[in-house]
Amino acid sequence: IGTAQEEWIDLINDWYLTQHFLIPTRGNRIWNLVFTSDLHAVYEVMLGCPVAGSDHNLLVWDFNFKIEVGEKGDTKFNYQKGDFVGLNDNLYRTPWIDIFNSKTVSEMWKYFHNALIDSRSKFAPVCAEAGQRYTLWMKMSIKILICKRNKTWQRFNLCPTYQTKIKYKQIRNKVMRAIGKQKSKYEYQLADKIQGNPVNLILC
Repeated sequence: IGTAQEEWIDLINDWYLTQHFLIPTRGNRIWNLVFTSDLHAVYEVMLGCPVAGSDHNLLVWDFNFKIEVGEKGDTKFNYQKGDFVGLNDNLYRTPWIDIFNSKTVSEMWKYFHNALIDSRSKFAPVCAEAGQRYTLWMKMSIKILICKRNKTWQRFNLCPTYQTKIKYKQIRNKVMRAIGKQKSKYEYQLADKIQGNPVNLILC
């Protein structure tokens, strides 16, 4: 071991760090490291299928920690279904000159901000709560391809032969092409949608 390697090991030991991944992450070598100061912080260490064109295996683990469960997050509004005509009319009918008379810039901004927030509650419906979902551009055909890629990688990982490697790379490249094509298509459609109605920009 050289001087640099010895200094690296001494640094890890001095900070009482634990390296949790002891299985190869690229070929037969451990290239990806996960350090923690708590031996029991990480458990259920697993390898996953590489992402996109990477040849590094995906690292998956469970992290042991405590979290305080608080109140729900901010309310989300469905601006696409908002009544912007009514909102504009409401703001137009507000006597801003009389209200802002003798107020400072900070006071005017605070009043205007609060007025917008109140108007939002009146003219924009609240979004219904939804569970976890895939990205908007993700089609079922791509999901199926990703599942096939993951299964092919698992077979290659269990039996690393030339044939299983080639088969994995073929399905991996197919997934990358399908994702790139679908994302570009979605971005063009989204740009056209925003150009037709700028309100859709809020939903991006």
